[in-house]
Parts: sequence; structure tokens; C-alpha cells
Amino acid sequence: MSKKYITTFCSTLFLLTVFFFLAYQHQHKPRIFILHSYSASMPWVQSLNEGVRKVFGDKTYISLRYFYMDTRHHHDPDYLERVRKSLNLAIKAWKPDILIAFDNDAQNMAVEEFAACRNLKIILAGISDSKRWLEYENTPNVTGITEQIPVKAIREILSLLFRKQKRIYYLSDDSEAARMLDKDISSQNWGSYELVAHKRVKTFAEWQQAVYEAEDKADILLISIYHAITDVNKRIKAKDLVKWMNEHSKIPVVGIYESFIIDGGILAVAISSLEQGYTAAWLALNIIEKKLSIQDVPLLHGKTFSVFMDKQLLLRHFPQVHIPVIIDAFSKSHWSLEGLSTPEIDLSSIEKLKLKKA
Repeated sequence: MSKKYITTFCSTLFLLTVFFFLAYQHQHKPRIFILHSYSASMPWVQSLNEGVRKVFGDKTYISLRYFYMDTRHHHDPDYLERVRKSLNLAIKAWKPDILIAFDNDAQNMAVEEFAACRNLKIILAGISDSKRWLEYENTPNVTGITEQIPVKAIREILSLLFRKQKRIYYLSDDSEAARMLDKDISSQNWGSYELVAHKRVKTFAEWQQAVYEAEDKADILLISIYHAITDVNKRIKAKDLVKWMNEHSKIPVVGIYESFIIDGGILAVAISSLEQGYTAAWLALNIIEKKLSIQDVPLLHGKTFSVFMDKQLLLRHFPQVHIPVIIDAFSKSHWSLEGLSTPEIDLSSIEKLKLKKA
């Protein structure tokens, strides 16, 4: 047997070994399927994905796949049924280890379709329906992170910016998402503030009437979800709605989502989508790397918030407002994840408990 033949044989064997190793590694990579309720173009979704990338950006040994339901723009039963079928086909074909579902529509579909699949671990992010927390805590393969209106943060930021305004008028559309999010808003601790109204409306005319009513009853108009408002049976564009409020409201309008600023709003003390994305991905990573059971991971409660502010527009509309330096600086650095702390969960204790059970 010639030396050349042996060299060729060894080289071929080496290449085949590498090929089969890489093929095996690719085939057996942990797989995480990320299901979004909304479209990839929404700022909220982009921020969620930024949080996910912060965790998985350098984890090349983990495969990610994204699925966007786009229910903000399409929500009729036929469309949702097509989405359901497509999602089932995608999950069946790809066979992920973990499914991360963001926001209500994705959560509902994930639980309805896959809660019985014991081989699929489900992480829900942005759980706004507090009555379902206990249900999820008792579902063996489901955990997640809740989404709540940051009442304490709103109180503190408003007290720094608007020192004498103490009456708050809360306004949203009448969508399912809004009803889930704010069902407990009246019972929250508002401290020295008074929640003078909690109103949900369906039409633009009703919205306009509520804004004018707020001027008589309150000092601050607090806005949550407004994307389902209709005008002559057609959904009004979010930017047009916010523009109208900027032009007609005589009291400060404050949002609780960063999309409010994207749509032209002046100020938002917002639920942190970065935290939602980061924490869901962080949970998934630890479940994979530490071989944790979903049952061992408790439901987490979102705690961080972001401040968004159009300073020039705020001062133009309300020149008497006082903007502390720290608020000004914080509102300019809201996209940074460097200060986002690791979720408060004792993984070492969970691992010990897991070993003890075994």
C-alpha cells in the first residue's frame, strides 16, 4: 500500500469524521422556537428580540427559530386558524426543545396547542392576566415572566416631573389585551396619587370625549393600549391618534409602552420589553445548560421599567415642567441592557432540589 494512498485514505477518513460530527452536532443542537403575537416590525417585538439576542448572541450551539403571528393587524377567526395550522406544522417538523411565547395571543395558542406535550418546555413572557398565573404555575411544562403596569415607577417619575399634579385619568382601548393588563389597576397602590377614572373605549369619538373629560377631572392622562380604536369601522393609525392627543390635550399624556414614543408621544414610563425578552431567554438557557425541569423554575414577576421622553416636545407643551438631570440622562440610555440584572432566582438551590428529587 503506497504512502500516497494511505495519506489520501486518512485525509478522506478525517473529513468524513468531521462531516458526520458536524452533522450530528447540528442535528442535536438544542432548539428554541420563539413565537411572537405581533409582527417583526413592531418596536415592542424588536426590543423583545434584542433581549433574546443579549442572551443567545454568542451561543452558536443553540438553534433559534422565529414565528410571527401578526395578530395586531390580522385577528379574524379564519386568519387565526391558518396561523394555528402553520404553527402546528412548524413545531411538528422542527421538534424544538423549548417554546418561548411572547404576549397574549401567542401564549394562548401555545398553551392550547402544546401544554399536553410533555417533551416541549414552554416559557411564556408578558403574562398580563394575573388570574392565569396560578394556572400556569400548576401546569407541569409551563413557566414564564409576568407583565404588569409599573405603578410604583410611574408614581416616582411623575412626582419628579410634575410635582403638583396628583390626579390620574387612565385610558385604553377595549381590547382583550387591555382588559387583561389593567383589570387590577384600580386596586394598585397609587400612593399620594388619585386614580380619578379608569376608562376603556372602542371608537375614536369616544377616545376624543375621554381626553376632553380628562382635562376637567385630572392632571395627568395615563395611556396604555390604543391600537384597537376604530373610526368608521376602520382601525385608526396609532400615530394619528397620538398626534391628535398631542395637539388637543391640555394635560400631560403619559404612555406605559415604548411604542407610545415611537408613535409620537411625549413621555412614557414603560413596561420593559427588554427585560421580558432577556428573562425568557435567560430561563431557556439555564433550562438547557443546567438540565432544569420546568417544574423547578418558578413564575417570575417583571420588575424593571424604561423611561422615554421627547424633552423638546415636553417643554414646548408644558414649559413649567421640571426635568431632573437623572431623569434626562436615564431617558437617553433606555436601550442599554448593561444595567439589567439577572432575574432573582436561586439556580443553585433549584439544582440541589433537583438532585434531591432524583
